[in-house]
Amino acid sequence: MYVMKYWQIIEREEFDPSLVHVDRLICAVAARQHGVIVWEQLVTIGAQRGAIEHRVKRGLLHALHRGVYLCGRPADDLRARAMAAVIACGERAVVSHTAAATLWEIRPEVEGPITVTIVGDRARHAGIRAHQTHSLDPSDRKVLRGIPVTSAARTLLDNAFRPGSSAPWRSPGAGTDQAPGHQA
Repeated sequence: MYVMKYWQIIEREEFDPSLVHVDRLICAVAARQHGVIVWEQLVTIGAQRGAIEHRVKRGLLHALHRGVYLCGRPADDLRARAMAAVIACGERAVVSHTAAATLWEIRPEVEGPITVTIVGDRARHAGIRAHQTHSLDPSDRKVLRGIPVTSAARTLLDNAFRPGSSAPWRSPGAGTDQAPGHQA
């Protein structure tokens, strides 16, 4: 599944919402996306505006960005926050810089907003640091554990000249763009 087709994960033809409890469907969709679900998916599942707002008030859904929610837990997981950031910024966005380095297991997690690189016009969202680029070579765009992210090589380059960087760096595997821990 490519994450940017998030609204297509569940289509109305696949199920009858009256036969399945909406909360189970919400959890099933969110589980495929590191706990993240978007407004369009909630509506497709059969949740109405009032029901969504009720789940937010009860703490079953946590609003991360406009129309982007985390299911059932606070946003302390990097993968969930990264997934939410790229979904909020659109299909031209990839996680980059420090957050990408952490996802590639090149460096430990660092506090702060998720950084994304966006091709074209930059979107502004609270809690997301956006970098704009005019183009991003396809070889610099990867999907790591379902999250669009810059390649390990591009990530190293993006972080190479960051002032004040004091966190230790590790080798990104054998210099490949395979998921950390993956055996070839």
